[in-house]
Amino acid sequence: MDIVTEAKLYNEKLIARFLINMIMPNTIMGREVLEALEDMKISILDSQIGARAAFKNALVSGQGVIEYDPKSKAALEMTACYHEILKLGET
Repeated sequence: MDIVTEAKLYNEKLIARFLINMIMPNTIMGREVLEALEDMKISILDSQIGARAAFKNALVSGQGVIEYDPKSKAALEMTACYHEILKLGET
């Protein structure tokens, strides 16, 4: 993570995290990705964004996923991610 280390030279308050995006829940590949990142000691958000049809459907309709289907898993994942990032800024 050389780029994060370098960026912290210019902004020592920088908070860097990885967001797992387009994850396929309950798959071997998804578990392997998470394990690999953990082994590398990379800070990962608890929130994850799954590969969900609601994202494509919202895009086609010209809306964000929260507008398109506020009760969908995709909308809930985006909301959880938003709140997690907000909490990082409060520390």
